[in-house]
Amino acid sequence: MSQNKEKVESELFQMYQDAIDMLEDDQIKEGVAILKKLMNHPSIINQEDKKILYGIYMSLAEILAQSENVFEKCEALNYYYQSSLIVENCWQTYRKMSLLFRQLGMMPRALNLNLKALQYCTSCILTQPLLYQACCISFLMNSWDEFNQYFKMMKDDTNLKSSIKELYNYHLTKQITPFVNNLLEEYNQIDQKLQSLPENQIYYLLQEQQFEQEIYLDTQNIKRFFKDIKCLLQINLNFRKNPSNYIISSTKIVVTSNQNKQKKLNVQKEQSIQTFKQIEKQKSKQSQYQQQFNLDQIIYNTNSKLIDLIKSNYNWDMVSFSIINNNTKTQNEQNENQGCSISKFLSERLINQSFLTVIELLKKLIILILKDFLSQKLTIQNFNFVSKGLINCVVWAQYCTNKLVDDPFLKLQLLEIAFNELKSRFKEKKPKSPEEQNKIKNYIIFINNMKLELLQTDISNILTNKNQIKEYLQKYSIIMANIHSDIHFFQPKLAKYFANQLENPKLKQQINEKIIAYKIESELKTSKQVLQIITQWEEREQKLEDNEKMRTYIKQVIEYLKSNKNNSILKRLSIICLNQFYFAYHLEDLKEIQKFVQPLIFQILDIKNYDIDIGFIFLKFSFIYSLIEIDSSEILAKFTEIFLNSTKTLNKYLILLEILKINHFKYNEYFTYVNIDTILIEFIEIKIISKQKYNQLVEYLKNNIEADLELNYYLLHLLELKIQHTPQFIVQPNTLTIEIDKFETKLPQPDSFSDASEDELEEPCYYSNQFKNIGLVENQIESSFRITKKLCQFSNKTVEFLINHSVQINVGDPKIINHIKRFAKECIKCEFGMSTNELSTQLYQILIQKYYLQAEFKKDLTKIELQFLGYYLPHCIKSTSDFKQINEFLLNNVNPALNKQNEQEIIQFVDELESYIFDNNETTQSFQLKEHYNKIKDQKIESDYKTNLFYLLQKAELILDEQCKSSHFKNFLFALAYKDSLFLWNEFYITLFDQARNYLSQKKKSEINWFICQQRLQLIIQNYPDLNFLEEYFIIMDLLQLLEQQHLYQTTISSIKFNQIQEGYEKLFMKKQIIPTKVFDIKNNFRLLQLQEKVIMRQYYKINIENITQNLENLQTLISLIKQMNNHQIQYFLHSKEGEVEIEQDILISIYKFIKRFLKHQLHNQLNQLIEIIKIKLPNLLNQSQSQFQFQFEHDKKQFKIQNIDEVQLEQERNTIYSNQDVNLILNNILEGFIKNKKRLIKKKPQRYLIESFYYSTHLLFHSNASIDQVFNSIQPVYLPNSKDLIYYYKSIDRYKCEKDEILSYYYFHDLNFSYQKSKILKLIIKILLKQKKYKEIISLLDKLNKTYDLRLFQAIIGLLTSIQYIDEKILIRDIIIKVEFLGKTNEFLKDEQIIELLNGMYIKLYEKEQQEQGLNDFEIEISQIKIEKGKKIIEDFKIIKKKPTKFKENQQISQQQQSQIQQSQIQNQQQQQLYQLSSEQINEEIGQFKTQEGSLSPLIDLDIV
Repeated sequence: MSQNKEKVESELFQMYQDAIDMLEDDQIKEGVAILKKLMNHPSIINQEDKKILYGIYMSLAEILAQSENVFEKCEALNYYYQSSLIVENCWQTYRKMSLLFRQLGMMPRALNLNLKALQYCTSCILTQPLLYQACCISFLMNSWDEFNQYFKMMKDDTNLKSSIKELYNYHLTKQITPFVNNLLEEYNQIDQKLQSLPENQIYYLLQEQQFEQEIYLDTQNIKRFFKDIKCLLQINLNFRKNPSNYIISSTKIVVTSNQNKQKKLNVQKEQSIQTFKQIEKQKSKQSQYQQQFNLDQIIYNTNSKLIDLIKSNYNWDMVSFSIINNNTKTQNEQNENQGCSISKFLSERLINQSFLTVIELLKKLIILILKDFLSQKLTIQNFNFVSKGLINCVVWAQYCTNKLVDDPFLKLQLLEIAFNELKSRFKEKKPKSPEEQNKIKNYIIFINNMKLELLQTDISNILTNKNQIKEYLQKYSIIMANIHSDIHFFQPKLAKYFANQLENPKLKQQINEKIIAYKIESELKTSKQVLQIITQWEEREQKLEDNEKMRTYIKQVIEYLKSNKNNSILKRLSIICLNQFYFAYHLEDLKEIQKFVQPLIFQILDIKNYDIDIGFIFLKFSFIYSLIEIDSSEILAKFTEIFLNSTKTLNKYLILLEILKINHFKYNEYFTYVNIDTILIEFIEIKIISKQKYNQLVEYLKNNIEADLELNYYLLHLLELKIQHTPQFIVQPNTLTIEIDKFETKLPQPDSFSDASEDELEEPCYYSNQFKNIGLVENQIESSFRITKKLCQFSNKTVEFLINHSVQINVGDPKIINHIKRFAKECIKCEFGMSTNELSTQLYQILIQKYYLQAEFKKDLTKIELQFLGYYLPHCIKSTSDFKQINEFLLNNVNPALNKQNEQEIIQFVDELESYIFDNNETTQSFQLKEHYNKIKDQKIESDYKTNLFYLLQKAELILDEQCKSSHFKNFLFALAYKDSLFLWNEFYITLFDQARNYLSQKKKSEINWFICQQRLQLIIQNYPDLNFLEEYFIIMDLLQLLEQQHLYQTTISSIKFNQIQEGYEKLFMKKQIIPTKVFDIKNNFRLLQLQEKVIMRQYYKINIENITQNLENLQTLISLIKQMNNHQIQYFLHSKEGEVEIEQDILISIYKFIKRFLKHQLHNQLNQLIEIIKIKLPNLLNQSQSQFQFQFEHDKKQFKIQNIDEVQLEQERNTIYSNQDVNLILNNILEGFIKNKKRLIKKKPQRYLIESFYYSTHLLFHSNASIDQVFNSIQPVYLPNSKDLIYYYKSIDRYKCEKDEILSYYYFHDLNFSYQKSKILKLIIKILLKQKKYKEIISLLDKLNKTYDLRLFQAIIGLLTSIQYIDEKILIRDIIIKVEFLGKTNEFLKDEQIIELLNGMYIKLYEKEQQEQGLNDFEIEISQIKIEKGKKIIEDFKIIKKKPTKFKENQQISQQQQSQIQQSQIQNQQQQQLYQLSSEQINEEIGQFKTQEGSLSPLIDLDIV
């Protein structure tokens, strides 16, 4: 047998050795498996010295401790612990266990074991690392007293102490070093580590070491505090013959706080298993009563969010509260494990206090709980389990002292609490263990002793105040009546036995006599009867029946409660009513029970009380009513009233929000019982507080981005992993490249938060250059991190990139600012439970939509309601599409109520500002804005919510009434009066800008000059530097106004009008802004810079050659800036992908216009200077290969255009010789540039600038020696003769905008400009058609030109009528006359004398052709007037014939004849093509120079030069 045992042990040892070898050879998995197998072998377990078992435990512990897996670390701790049972007091084992606990985040346990290692370590040298470890853990626990203790014990002049000194300095000065930073990171990860701990494996690890001299008061577990006190009393009672002496002389009690965050989490985890068992036990208990119909589960499923909120904020378990027979024990047990206001109250007054004996501590507790706390009238929903803990200590302390308190009121309270606890123990109908019998015996002894003591007390010797004596006797009588009336409740034999001890007849008689002596017999009798009724109803089997006796009892109880405020009885009665519903087995049963219970409930509602527990019972009634679809408005209102008077909590508004979501209650009914203002105030307060915190946080984050690690982590997710210089980031590689070790992570990458804004009115946000460093160090980049509630980690790729690159972020970039706001919003959401946007959406759905927007809502809005709507409606509007309903509510309900509250100073502000902006009087004085705002600020009448409402009213009015008047902007002015807001000034200007744009395009002008209005507003806005970006709108409006004047100039060409236009351009020219060379120096004014170089410089005639030179340089700088925008991925300054090509074309257009101007006005000297500039700055325009065409321009005789040049200079200019060859060469190269851009046209995406290339290329060809067909072919792709638009030039095609930049589209696609550009192209086409002699095509255009292009219609008719000498076809002449007569009926300008004179010539020509066809020559001797009349007669006869009905055959013949004539005409046109070419110059000269004297009409005005 012995040999066999030795053989087995030898084999086992060999297996152990093999396993160790595997571990050394990195065969970890196999080695661990063998060791675990050996560990459970009986021979190894039963070995006397357990050497192999110890070795197995240590080997497994060492291997598993190296793992990153939390489960394996916990397993390693288990093996270390098992080894410590074999080899006791091994300091190295304790040290290793301490390190593991630290890695798991369990700092108290880590410190405990580290101190244990320090205790058993005998080497002086090795104690230093242990002290170092103790200091680090104390730092992580935020326990500076312990830190200082171990810090002083360390030896000086060591590297370890110098490191610890860094922690000490941090505590004093907040100086952060790399070592401190590492520990701070570890501190931030403790929560995460604790949350990852496996509860089922580490229960034993969470046991705290008890210190006799200390009692821990943890606000999250006050039950343990009382248990520790009771244990001290029991220990002394069991082990000392004279416990009283021991307690008094041998024990010093110190109350110590468990505020350390890690300790709290440990305690919670320690209790999790117990809590789980309790919940399971409770579920099992409930199932005994309701296996088929679980009312609480149905209630919870329907109202889970509200129930959970109440539980987390008020420690009140809604589900388990109303179990049948008033069994609230489970609820109390659960509450005992949670924090409450009493425990916090005790913590504030007891922490770090010491008491010589536990009795002294108990005396202090009685006063604090029963006197001080209750006197503050704080919420007492957790009072039951706290008083239970106290009385458990008191009944044990009675064996140590018979004098805990002197105050008779406190004695009464202790007696009442003790009896209630005794009664609750008897209610548990289960066999009583000897231990439980002993506890009951303790209570009975205490109650009898206290009754005797109170009976023997002469209250008049203690209390002198008669009112106090009366109050005492009333309480005394009620408590005594309660005790003696409830004796019958103790049903079991054991209970009867103990009850008999309480039913001491002699004692009872003495008490009754004492009560009678104080003349309160009647109160006692009534109290006794009521308590008997209540106790009887609380029987488990008791279901209330609707009968006369029951109604009598109910009436008696209610009458008693009305005259005696007794929350305890009221609460018991409420629960009895609630418990009736638990006899239901189906939903239908609930309706029957409700019919019986409802009258009693409403009688309870009439009794005034403010006990939150009773309020929650009412809430549960509401839940049940909603299940059976019965209105519970009054009950819910009662709860709301009680709830609103309870202690404030941060999440109170969330509970109110969920209350309003309860189904099947009527809002109108509900708000008749509860003042809606009291509810809305909660939402208003939370909005104001959260908005203030949000604004402060956003401002802080903008200014301290480098200091906030969470924000740094969040913003880095926006970064593209590449070297870059964008508006958001500057990324540069570091000098040294660092390689990282690859790692695996299952944690998610950071992602963008929702972009839903917290702002009611979004302040304008434009780009600024404010780059700041992101300074994450290497370990911060590699480690996991938390962004608000989400745990994240960067990927390997991201980590490697960030470590090897420096990153700067621009906090002035709108995208970054937007994400900072998103981050701040998420932080506020974590603190307050939901974001403002989410809260607003829910309030809109459950309150605004269902109450305020209902048709039956008629009442006047209160100030609080206006405030609520002002804060939340702006958010609601963002998330709803029902604008019509909201707008009607605003105008019909909000507007009248709001205007009643306007202060006089506000009204004055509005009146004066309205007068200043909208008065048509040009001499209106300036508006003193600053003075007005100072007055408003001094009087403290600024108001955010009124501003919001007036702004919403303004939007509503603009939507419902498009015919704007000055009075329609009054709401805007009120909004601005109540708040000096950049958003509102911006919105106000843009609104007036739109009005002015519409005003400029209208033929019928409104009473208000909107252009002047927006100009006056510009003067105010110039006081706000942050609104400088509006300057782009200013210049657009000025240019549009000048365009309007140019339209007038087209119809009345005069030097006066021309000079007025030039004066306008001169003012704009004088405001020219300097163009920066670097894109990041642009001040949100790039469009302004573009327009000043493209438009102003082309239209302003007084510029000199230096200005032109600068213009060309500036345009090249704009190209450079656009290139930089593309390189840096910037779109804020110009939303155009082809801006570079467009500006290059703009250079060509500018040069062409300047050359044409110089040639037409014979400014040859300036032309030569320009050519020299081109040779230097744009040598590519003198490319010799491009010399195909010769160009020639007619002389412009309108001298007023160059009136800034005197006669002498003008003569010199004309006499100067210029190089026609250079001019032709430059123009040919410009033409080539236009032609090149024409090829970029995509029919479905016709960019605006490409249409310009068609116009200018054709314009150049028209003034060249190119054939007229070649000229026509150049413009033909954008000429649509069969469409009503005529020109292929649109603002958008489908969803594609032809001008990408929205702001520039205000200028380019304004009706004045848009029609002007199309009109220019049409003018050119008409000139080409006339030159081609395509008269019939021109006739077909006349109807389409009518109304849309009046000026072009006039010019086309002039062109046709002046071409009379080239038209020989009688039918064509007749068609021209008929068309002109027809159009003349509806167009007054066609009745002009010039038209009539030309038309008379046509009549003459028609008559002569008619005579020639008939072979008559008499017309040669007739006078012109007779010819005109006869020509008119021919037209009239033709019209009469045309109106007469004809046969189908005749019609067909006429049709065929006309077709033949058209074909013949086309053949003739083809044959005469060369003739057109030869005579084109002559025709053009005759048409172009028709009556161009000042003030007269010109048929084809060259619009380009204006």
